[in-house]
Amino acid sequence: MKDTSEAAYNILIADDTLTDMLAKNAPYYDAGGDLDRVNSVIPADIANRKLNMPILVIREGQELSIGTHLVSETLFVRCYNGVDRSYIDINDILDRVKTLLSDAQLSISDKVMVRVEWEATLSGLIDESLNLKFKESRYRVLVL
Repeated sequence: MKDTSEAAYNILIADDTLTDMLAKNAPYYDAGGDLDRVNSVIPADIANRKLNMPILVIREGQELSIGTHLVSETLFVRCYNGVDRSYIDINDILDRVKTLLSDAQLSISDKVMVRVEWEATLSGLIDESLNLKFKESRYRVLVL
């Protein structure tokens, strides 16, 4: 599953249209590092209010066996923005993510990627622990 989320991450950060929609942040592993928009695509457990918004968070979900060889992996992409902002920016960002990931060909080293399907996007919510607005999209990644 780690290879799948890393492959999705690589597709997202390679797209200038998407990264131009995100805020500039230091790398999550080096708070003193250079500010860059690609640093706003982060793993789920790194999100915090100290980051400049908007950001994208990638979270791995469950893996399910479908038959003897096919596996369904769930990938979540969440977009956060400030509570004082509308959901318009979040919608635009997640629309771009959907364009990039739907039917994408992921480069996964230990599996054969079959298909990426967008399944759903939640309505706008507020993450009370972070005091940030967000929406989350769910993708189904089928692999052999």
